[in-house]
Amino acid sequence: MNEIWFKTLIVIAGICLSGCQSQTIPNYAEQYQNCLTKFSNLDPFDQRDSLNICLRGAALPKFDLMDIQGQILHSEDLKGKVVVINFWSTTCRPCLAEMPGLNEIVQKFKGQPIRFLALTADTKERLEKVFLGKRTFNFELFSDAHPTISQTFQYQWGLPLTIVFDKKGRFVCWMSGSFDDFRAADAIKEELMPVLEGLLEYD
Repeated sequence: MNEIWFKTLIVIAGICLSGCQSQTIPNYAEQYQNCLTKFSNLDPFDQRDSLNICLRGAALPKFDLMDIQGQILHSEDLKGKVVVINFWSTTCRPCLAEMPGLNEIVQKFKGQPIRFLALTADTKERLEKVFLGKRTFNFELFSDAHPTISQTFQYQWGLPLTIVFDKKGRFVCWMSGSFDDFRAADAIKEELMPVLEGLLEYD
C-alpha cells in the first residue's frame, strides 16, 4: 500500500469513527475557532497543516453562491455528494498551473456523485476579461466569493487551496498547491485522486 493510499484510509477511518461515536457533526466555524486557538502559537504554515487535521469531521458550512451563469447554489443542494472546493485567483500562478490536473480529475470522475466548485474573489467582469475564453477550468465557477472564502470558511492563507467534504458533509482534508509549473498538475492529481476514490468506495 503506498503512502497516499495509507493516508487516505486513515482519514476515512477517522471520520467514520467520529461518526460512530456521535450523531452530531461539529459546526465548522466553531471547530475552526477552537482549532485556531489551540494552534495559535504555531507559525502560519504549521498552523495550516495542524488545522487540516483538527478540522476533520466538521460540517460543511452553510452558504449561498451565484455562479457565473447566474444560477444560485445553496449548500443544502450538495447533500449526498462528495464536494471538492477550490479557492483560486486569476493572478495566482500555482492556481493556473494546477488547472490541467484538476480538469483531468473532473473528467475521471464524470458521472460520479461529486460536485467540483471553484471559488474566486475575482469579479465576474475580470473573469470575462482575462480568463474566460482563454483558459479552461471545468469546475463550476463562482466569482466575487471573497466573503465565502474569508468569512464562511475563514481561510486566510495562500492560494490555491482545495477542500474535500464527504457525502455526509464532513470535512475530510484540504490541500494547498505550491508549484507554479508543470509539476502542479501532477501534484494535485497524485494527492486528490486517491482521496476521492477512497471516499466513493468506503463512504
